Amino acid sequence: NTNIVCDTNYSKKTKTKREELLKNEEEWFLKVLHWFNDMVTYTGSSIRPVRFLSDKRREALRLIRKEYNGEQIRTALDNALHSPYANGKTKQRKTPADFDWIIRFDNFTRAFEGSL
Repeated sequence: NTNIVCDTNYSKKTKTKREELLKNEEEWFLKVLHWFNDMVTYTGSSIRPVRFLSDKRREALRLIRKEYNGEQIRTALDNALHSPYANGKTKQRKTPADFDWIIRFDNFTRAFEGSL
């Protein structure tokens, strides 16, 4: 009969750490959305502000966050908000893009590169 010693605090520490990471991630999501909405107003963009953070949006933002740093993310979103194409002011695009379109990885990359 072997005695297994369990550190009951380990699972609590692990859970607490995971909860802290999730909390930090959620705070980051909200910062991005608030910044984006503020910039929509500031720039006078035709792109609509974001009102709801869906799981699909969270997943898209996670993917972006893995590949881009904070400054690059701000640059991409700023480029999109200033883009005539994303604002629906070109012959090719008559209606503004939405946040979901912007955060699709391929569109986000184009926004970062300034090629929207």
